[in-house]
Amino acid sequence: MISDGLIARCSDDELAAVLEHEAEHVRVRDPLRIFLCRIAVLRSLLMPVLAHLAQRARCDAELAADRRAAHRIGPAVLARALLIASAPPVPLAADVISGFGDRDMLEARVLQLEGARVARRRPARRAIAISAGGLLLMSWLVVSAFLASSLLHPGCGWILRECSRLAA
Repeated sequence: MISDGLIARCSDDELAAVLEHEAEHVRVRDPLRIFLCRIAVLRSLLMPVLAHLAQRARCDAELAADRRAAHRIGPAVLARALLIASAPPVPLAADVISGFGDRDMLEARVLQLEGARVARRRPARRAIAISAGGLLLMSWLVVSAFLASSLLHPGCGWILRECSRLAA
């Protein structure tokens, strides 16, 4: 998404870098992937590590689009465009949609343009522990529901017998 204000503030080269960046997002279907990540995060309250993974996917998408634009247009031009796009006033939608709402992501983008290797952040141990517990709970619920339905529905008793036979 490119605002009228960004178009007005960018030179032709900078606008070409922005368009190249956005075209890369479209080419690799980043909007769909990011949307699916957000849905997974909203649907999985018992697995907070998914929020970290969704943020990582979003950051990876921005960095990949930046690499493509820097390769095609040049890193200096893209850096100028990034500076212009991230300078106030940034529209509210930019915080939600682009890589400007997260200072860590913006810092990673600048570091990459400077030629530095961008280190990935690890999820918090607490998020991993809660997610592991949530996964165990969901697994237990699925197995319990399966076993309960097998016991309640006489036609499914063969599944329990087969599982017992395989376990023995």
